[in-house]
Amino acid sequence: MKTNYSHNCLIFFLLLYFGFIQNVKAQVDTLFINESFISTDLNKISNRFSTNNPINISEAYKKSYSNKNNSNTFAFFNINEDLGFLTFTIHNKTEKPQNLVIEIYNALINEISLYEKTTNSFELINTSGTDFPFRSRLKNDRNFLYPITLSSLVSKSYIFQFKKNKISIVVPAKIWTAQAFQKQNKQQYLFIGMYYGLCLISIIISLYIYYILRKKLYILYATYIVFLGLYLFSYLGLYFQFFSSNTEHYNKYIHVFFTVGSMVLFVLFSIKVLNAKTIAHNLVKFLYVFLGLTISIRFAEFYLPQSIFSIVKPFIIKFWYVSFLIINSILILLIIKSYTYQKKITLLYTMAYSFLGIGTILTIINLSTGHVNAFAFGLPIIFYASFLEIVFLTFTIILMVKGIYDERNILSKKIVVQEKKNLTAFIKGEDQERKRISKELHDNIGSQLSYLKRFVSDAFNNEEVTKAIDTICNDVRNLSHEISPSDLKIVGFESAVEDLSQNISAQTTLNVNFNSYQFPESLDDEIATQLYRVVQEAFNNILKHAKAKQVDVQLMGHNCEITISIEDDGKGFNTSNEIGGLGLKNMHSRIYQIGGTLSIDSQISKGTSVLITLPVR
Repeated sequence: MKTNYSHNCLIFFLLLYFGFIQNVKAQVDTLFINESFISTDLNKISNRFSTNNPINISEAYKKSYSNKNNSNTFAFFNINEDLGFLTFTIHNKTEKPQNLVIEIYNALINEISLYEKTTNSFELINTSGTDFPFRSRLKNDRNFLYPITLSSLVSKSYIFQFKKNKISIVVPAKIWTAQAFQKQNKQQYLFIGMYYGLCLISIIISLYIYYILRKKLYILYATYIVFLGLYLFSYLGLYFQFFSSNTEHYNKYIHVFFTVGSMVLFVLFSIKVLNAKTIAHNLVKFLYVFLGLTISIRFAEFYLPQSIFSIVKPFIIKFWYVSFLIINSILILLIIKSYTYQKKITLLYTMAYSFLGIGTILTIINLSTGHVNAFAFGLPIIFYASFLEIVFLTFTIILMVKGIYDERNILSKKIVVQEKKNLTAFIKGEDQERKRISKELHDNIGSQLSYLKRFVSDAFNNEEVTKAIDTICNDVRNLSHEISPSDLKIVGFESAVEDLSQNISAQTTLNVNFNSYQFPESLDDEIATQLYRVVQEAFNNILKHAKAKQVDVQLMGHNCEITISIEDDGKGFNTSNEIGGLGLKNMHSRIYQIGGTLSIDSQISKGTSVLITLPVR
């Protein structure tokens, strides 16, 4: 009895084990479609086989089942295998037909053929790829799409064949319901549209900055964004879809050109941003030489005979990957050196660079080993990395522009301060010279004229000569006071201007009306002197140029400022065309020095108005 019980238990566990294994096998080999199905990765339920020798589809189908290898969550075929196969079965468990879509979102595969397994053979559904016209595809889309319709409770088996030419490929594939695919496809194109919208905005910003500053850095950045956008346009399959759809095959060298061009432009832009020529001249020279060598080897494949090309292409691809790592290592060294001199710009650049660097490294590992999945939501990781890179690089160039304008503002302020110091020194020197000349006229020449008058009066007793000498003495005295009015400190600014107005009325044909209202009784000596000089210059201009008959002078005092107004009824002038002589420039300079403002309003035949405004405490 005990033996029978043990025997039954053994049979039970063996049945359970084999049932479990068969169930796992079914889950691996077959996709079961139920009512809740939306999508799944094709690679999770497929078997793979690759070879370097020609093989018929039936044999490849058998070998793919006997050589199961699902170590990756996506299909990878290495560089030494020219043929790759992917087999899978789909079973519709529902009571209604199911419309499905198989999407392969590696857009640069040379040749893809899809076969359906029939009772005794395999039926070719479609052959397409970059070596075939775009119109050969079943659907007009950037990716390879294969619509499948499954009747109720029906199973179908399929096999993909991939042909390649001495390159490793990754085949990210997914099965969708038709409705779910349409939804995610719209989302993908929305993301792509946002990306190229960002590219356009960044290009416009950089070109506008270039137009203003005329610095090559910004035109270089705009060109880099153009090439980066074209590279992704090609990588995503959009270039073949929109620009090469009528050609017999896709020119893959265009993709190589965009790839190399974007890399070269990024390196040149990085050197400019990091100011690398200044901080690491020898390292930059080495980078230029190595970059030239890399480009030469990469483009050499265009001119090689097919027999040689098939041999050396694996070496060229590997050298390209290694070169990328070396160039990035050099850029990292330049970043470290640049950080010492410009922290903010280097940090922003490093963030942008890190996004692109990580995305590119993941892509290289994905393409060369297949150990990393470099796709997310149907788009390559490099797409998202590039988006973030452009955002941070655009912020970087905006920050650089801000730094330039900050430097210019600081320099402008220094220039203004220096100009003010120079102006102050000039005016002080001018005033000191005026005082010296005034003192010379009053003390020396005035004294000598007085001695001459007395000598002539005693020797000749000639009243006419004496009167002439008195006139000269008065003129010298008046000239001395005009050059340096010593009575400003004694009588004050207001009285000095009033006396000046009365003297001009008495000595010329001008009728000067003077009025003052609540004007401060005392002003700082320096301010009073400069204001008096400006008033003198205004009268001088009226006498020389205006041909006026009437002049109104008003001094007004307010709570926070004083104003001086001088108006004449002369011939006036056009202020928009008038350059202004030394007198007008001196007037502006003196008022600016004491912190005031001077405005001149004039019209032809309607006179001129001079308004001086000065804040006071």
